[in-house]
Amino acid sequence: MSRIKVTYVAMDVDGYKPIMTAENFDDLRKGLDDYYAVGRTSAICLGFSPYETKYPESYEGHYTYKWDSIIRDEKIPQLDVIKVFCVDFFPLTKIN
Repeated sequence: MSRIKVTYVAMDVDGYKPIMTAENFDDLRKGLDDYYAVGRTSAICLGFSPYETKYPESYEGHYTYKWDSIIRDEKIPQLDVIKVFCVDFFPLTKIN
């Protein structure tokens, strides 16, 4: 039996609303790719920019996604910045 001690939270940088959470960093990336329909549309992930700091902090860095907004049959490229935080998960959740 293991316990979840932290969770990763993806937040919209503009509205500061949570998009998704995941138990590990890989699952967070897969979930964000699914959220932006990477591979099914023209959306792409431009990568992750880690936040380097001297002191411990919950902010890990950010992903940047490029996607096309279609308004009146016109494609308008959009860039979204998604902040990633690693936060303590309380209460500890047991996984069998």
